[in-house]
Amino acid sequence: MERVRYVVSFLVGLAIIGAGLWAGVRDLLAPWAVVVLVVLGLSVAFPARFRALFKLVRDKIPAPRLGR
Repeated sequence: MERVRYVVSFLVGLAIIGAGLWAGVRDLLAPWAVVVLVVLGLSVAFPARFRALFKLVRDKIPAPRLGR
Protein backbone atom coordinates (compact mmCIF):
# COMPACT_ATOMS: atom_id res chain seq x y z
CA MET A 1 0.00 0.00 0.00
CA GLU A 2 2.90 2.32 0.79
CA ARG A 3 4.36 1.68 -2.65
CA VAL A 4 1.07 2.64 -4.30
CA ARG A 5 1.05 5.91 -2.39
CA TYR A 6 4.55 6.75 -3.59
CA VAL A 7 3.72 5.90 -7.19
CA VAL A 8 0.53 7.97 -7.13
CA SER A 9 2.35 10.86 -5.49
CA PHE A 10 5.08 10.68 -8.13
CA LEU A 11 2.54 10.64 -10.98
CA VAL A 12 0.57 13.55 -9.51
CA GLY A 13 3.81 15.51 -9.12
CA LEU A 14 4.73 14.85 -12.74
CA ALA A 15 1.25 15.93 -13.83
CA ILE A 16 1.60 19.21 -11.92
CA ILE A 17 5.04 19.83 -13.44
CA GLY A 18 3.73 18.99 -16.90
CA ALA A 19 0.74 21.28 -16.52
CA GLY A 20 2.98 24.13 -15.37
CA LEU A 21 5.40 23.68 -18.25
CA TRP A 22 2.59 23.31 -20.78
CA ALA A 23 0.92 26.49 -19.53
CA GLY A 24 4.27 28.29 -19.64
CA VAL A 25 4.92 27.25 -23.23
CA ARG A 26 1.42 28.33 -24.24
CA ASP A 27 1.83 31.67 -22.41
CA LEU A 28 -1.24 30.96 -20.28
CA LEU A 29 0.53 31.74 -17.00
CA ALA A 30 3.00 34.30 -15.80
CA PRO A 31 6.57 33.01 -15.48
CA TRP A 32 6.45 33.17 -11.67
CA ALA A 33 3.33 30.98 -11.68
CA VAL A 34 5.11 28.39 -13.83
CA VAL A 35 7.98 28.33 -11.32
CA VAL A 36 5.50 27.90 -8.46
CA LEU A 37 3.80 24.98 -10.22
CA VAL A 38 7.11 23.27 -11.00
CA VAL A 39 8.30 23.63 -7.39
CA LEU A 40 4.94 22.35 -6.15
CA GLY A 41 5.18 19.40 -8.51
CA LEU A 42 8.69 18.59 -7.31
CA SER A 43 7.56 18.76 -3.70
CA VAL A 44 4.74 16.31 -4.44
CA ALA A 45 6.82 13.96 -6.61
CA PHE A 46 9.85 13.85 -4.31
CA PRO A 47 8.64 14.75 -0.79
CA ALA A 48 11.61 13.38 1.19
CA ARG A 49 14.25 15.01 -1.00
CA PHE A 50 12.33 18.26 -1.09
CA ARG A 51 12.08 18.32 2.71
CA ALA A 52 15.82 17.72 2.99
CA LEU A 53 16.53 20.53 0.53
CA PHE A 54 14.14 22.86 2.35
CA LYS A 55 15.83 22.08 5.67
CA LEU A 56 19.25 22.76 4.12
CA VAL A 57 18.12 26.14 2.76
CA ARG A 58 16.34 27.01 6.01
CA ASP A 59 19.47 26.31 8.03
CA LYS A 60 21.51 28.65 5.81
CA ILE A 61 19.14 31.61 6.35
CA PRO A 62 19.83 33.37 9.64
CA ALA A 63 16.90 33.65 12.02
CA PRO A 64 15.58 37.17 12.61
CA ARG A 65 16.62 38.70 15.89
CA LEU A 66 13.85 40.01 18.05
CA GLY A 67 14.57 43.11 20.08
CA ARG A 68 18.01 44.66 20.28
